[in-house]
Amino acid sequence: MLSCRQDLNLTCNTRTNICTTVCNTFGLQQPPVIYYINAGPQSIISADFNKDGHWDLAITDYSTNSISILLGIGNGSFQQPAMVYGSGGINPYGLVSEDFNKDGNLDLAMCNEGSGNIAILLGNGSGSFQTATNFTRGGALPSSIVAADFNNDNKTDLRGNHPRCQKAFELKFRPYVEDI
Repeated sequence: MLSCRQDLNLTCNTRTNICTTVCNTFGLQQPPVIYYINAGPQSIISADFNKDGHWDLAITDYSTNSISILLGIGNGSFQQPAMVYGSGGINPYGLVSEDFNKDGNLDLAMCNEGSGNIAILLGNGSGSFQTATNFTRGGALPSSIVAADFNNDNKTDLRGNHPRCQKAFELKFRPYVEDI
């Protein structure tokens, strides 16, 4: 067994699954657990989507235009099967989580590289999400996304990037409840 320092290590297989390994109390890496995630997992983020104190995973699936949610059990493993939602576009790539509508539940924003839009999925607080709401960006097709208060107005902004662009671009919307 390998020694490790993180509690959870993730690898993304470009085919159909993700693999997680957990470190035990002695710092030794446990055997990997494989989770089937459709056909083309791309981006993986972790957050507590159902407010149970355990890390959950959200994974974009480039091939099936979907996002999978794996709810954490608390011992480094995840519930199967994954909950799957439509991405609201084609070829979802980048993914970020934030409470965009300030209701106390984590939401998801993803960029759909193939269709050039951003999709927001509002969280219900139980680990489930509402149907995607789409925003068209126009111009360069975003493949990565980040959320932060870039202009210091106490509201979350989104910025995206594409490998062929020379700089990041600000998305021309802010995902607030009045916009969604």
